[in-house]
Amino acid sequence: MLQRLPDALTAYQRAAMLDPSLAWAHYGVGKIFTELGRPMAALEGLSRALALSEAMQQDADAGAQALTPPAPLSFPCLPVHALSTSAICESIGLAWAKGCQLEQALPWFERALELEPNRATALRHMGNTLAMMRADDAALACLQAARRVRPDWDKAWLDEAGLLLRRGDYAAGWRAYGKREGQRMLESLPTCWSGEEPLADKTILLIAEQGLGDTIQFARYAPQVAALAQRVILEVQAPLRPLFDEVARDWGVEIVARGDARPDGDHQCLLLSLPRMLRTTPDIIPEPSAYLRAPAARRAPWRERLAARSTTGRLRVGLAPAGNPQFKNDALRSIPLAAFEACFDLPGVDWVITQPEIRDADRAVLERHPGVISFGAQLEDFADTAALLEQLDLVISVDTSIAHLAGALARPVWILLPHFPDWRWMHDRADTPWYPSARLFRQTVARGWDGVIKRVRDELSLRVAQFT
Repeated sequence: MLQRLPDALTAYQRAAMLDPSLAWAHYGVGKIFTELGRPMAALEGLSRALALSEAMQQDADAGAQALTPPAPLSFPCLPVHALSTSAICESIGLAWAKGCQLEQALPWFERALELEPNRATALRHMGNTLAMMRADDAALACLQAARRVRPDWDKAWLDEAGLLLRRGDYAAGWRAYGKREGQRMLESLPTCWSGEEPLADKTILLIAEQGLGDTIQFARYAPQVAALAQRVILEVQAPLRPLFDEVARDWGVEIVARGDARPDGDHQCLLLSLPRMLRTTPDIIPEPSAYLRAPAARRAPWRERLAARSTTGRLRVGLAPAGNPQFKNDALRSIPLAAFEACFDLPGVDWVITQPEIRDADRAVLERHPGVISFGAQLEDFADTAALLEQLDLVISVDTSIAHLAGALARPVWILLPHFPDWRWMHDRADTPWYPSARLFRQTVARGWDGVIKRVRDELSLRVAQFT
């Protein structure tokens, strides 16, 4: 798939305009709106598709009943592009769920399953909706039912792993996480390390997977593996390489960038499989504090840059309001910069944007607040970002790589979390065993950032008073 979603939306909308009776065209409009993060806009097209599909089904049923023997077996049926009612009901439920209207979503999944009891996708979406409602046992039953229909479905395994890890069942959670597609593909190779093979005279390659924040979080296991192996090669994404080069000697590892030639090795292991291999629990997490640092050569330039634009005696607060816009749940975790404007007038604070890329909608906010410091493209890689963070008194970040970097540097960091957080932040806690310097600020209602920002402002006011 080319993933040209806006172009696909235009094509479906044109088809629906030219022939409003095309159920598949309305369905496509709804599906694309959901994919684009506009689930409420999806409901009109999906509802129209359902009405048309049900009408076609009724016409087909009536036609079939009118036939009498010896009618041919190939009597007229649904058109080629007709859709199953269960698929449309599932999509309506998913749109409601994506819009955080969970109570509205459940009946649609139930209806889809009444029509098609073994519809694995409906079982999975219903399980995830129940998980978001904190009905963990019912959610787990749905996800396991989906896996009985599709035993090797890595998405259902990942959902189950997230549920288990989020509630602190690390043993079962890591086992489920080991069923993801990347791990299964690696296990098909004879070089895959299972955690049991001795490494004393062996070379092992630790492979980065998923996002930059994941690499920052789970690279902490590399020194533990280095204590077991003769040689450890740690692969990281290219923007992270200068940062990890700084600690490579201390850790006893060699660093390569993803995309570069990999040295030959006896074994390979994915970074996110190491917690399972090394039997991590919430009480046993390696290197919880200050396992990364900025390269020495980057510190002085960033100290000078920040000093030239900030005021001595003021609290320096870094801000990372957004993550990668391509992340599937970015709409739930990123916050418009405008939401922080109520904080920008706090006396005694110098605000510093810690991300190089500023979204278009946020640029206007920076123009209204010229005192907010942004270095933009001067932040060339994560070594630069680390050097900047080391100069700050506090970092405030959504759930993105900056939060992980601040935690790995042992900088004070406030992490702002959506109502249904990623598994690593667990439920309800204001702290995290992964980063002792972190404090978690959670939404109390879905999409409710106003309350989070108010708590941040109130807490920041207290911190300013203590700082001065």
